[in-house]
Amino acid sequence: MKRRKTIRAGRLVYDIAYTVPKPNASKAERKRIREVTAEQIARTNCNTAQRKLELLMATNFEMEDLMITATYRDADLPASADVTRRRLSKVFAQIRAYRKARGLPELRYIYVLEGRHCDHRPHVHLIINATQNDLELFKSLWVWGDDIELNYIRERGYDGW
Repeated sequence: MKRRKTIRAGRLVYDIAYTVPKPNASKAERKRIREVTAEQIARTNCNTAQRKLELLMATNFEMEDLMITATYRDADLPASADVTRRRLSKVFAQIRAYRKARGLPELRYIYVLEGRHCDHRPHVHLIINATQNDLELFKSLWVWGDDIELNYIRERGYDGW
């Protein structure tokens, strides 16, 4: 049996057609469906995670919103990812308070913690909805490092719009 599913997120539309096993499928057919390799599962999980991120981005962000990469200086390297999460929570709380006091839009963000690139330095990739003075505000709040890279989403090659 074929099924069709349409997912809309902002201007992004996924139209998916997939096969569902028949309720009266033979044992051989059901066995073939269950025989999936670990590689196939990993590939499917990766594709699903990428699609979910893309849907989140299309729903919550515009092309003018910001992508920020914040790194640590040597003296302030975190002991663990939990330390970075706590630090980010403080930064987000301060940004929320700043925006609320000025009547600016509510903060929306997605972040990923990494530390596996060339030099294995911990850093954070963020996407936040842009308002006035966001870069200066983030630089003043990110006191654990001086290297903050800023791009608009459209400059980073995301083509979901």
